[in-house]
Amino acid sequence: MSKYAVETKLKAIELYKKGLGSRDIQCELNITSHSTIDGWIILFKKYGKAGLITKRTRKKYSGQFKLDWRKEHNESYQATTLKYGISNTGIIANWQRAYKEGGIDALFIKQGRPTMHKKAKHKK
Repeated sequence: MSKYAVETKLKAIELYKKGLGSRDIQCELNITSHSTIDGWIILFKKYGKAGLITKRTRKKYSGQFKLDWRKEHNESYQATTLKYGISNTGIIANWQRAYKEGGIDALFIKQGRPTMHKKAKHKK
């Protein structure tokens, strides 16, 4: 669940359009960080209202996608999320950390729970 409701994000965009800066909006709407508002503004400019709606599904990225991103890694995390349609800069930060700690192979490791294998039924 998103920390801020879509209505709050839209109110921030409305205040921005009226000429308020992100720090002023931060104080008025009691938002923890002005950079959060800056991110909303960027998303709104690129995607409109749809960019402010939190996606409920968890998208999976292939190891090859991560490797391709790594080769082009000359942009900021925020610019990269916009370029590739990634929902959160933290995802890229995790890839970067995995790459530093485990090399290229770490980008290809599947995440999540392992599949459950059915046990053979015991006959009595």
